[in-house]
Amino acid sequence: MPTLHDCLGLIASTKVAARDTESAYVLRSRLKRSLLAVSQLAAEHAGISGPLMPEDIEKIRSTEPTSAKILEICLSLLGKTRSLCQPSEALDARWQSGWETVRSDLTVLEHELRLIVTTPHEDVVQV
Repeated sequence: MPTLHDCLGLIASTKVAARDTESAYVLRSRLKRSLLAVSQLAAEHAGISGPLMPEDIEKIRSTEPTSAKILEICLSLLGKTRSLCQPSEALDARWQSGWETVRSDLTVLEHELRLIVTTPHEDVVQV
């Protein structure tokens, strides 16, 4: 199971890679790996089973506020990057502005992850 330190490191490396347009081809897999680890940690914090694949994130529900927020951000980021990470768009302005938004969302995700350390488990529901 990924640790908070692991997740923050994955997010940091994704943010760094997103600055370089030449890294466009690896960003999707790097971001998916980051979001999978983050969602697994959030699920563990909520006391529920985590996803095995990034696409499974949408199936997880938690009533624990911090975990629910983290899972919501992860799902939103997956949706945003489906079109942004297309190699044909790697060097255009849309890609640049889109990844700026993703980097901003990753900063919010980092903040929410740090709350896991101070938030106790609550009742959770998994669908």
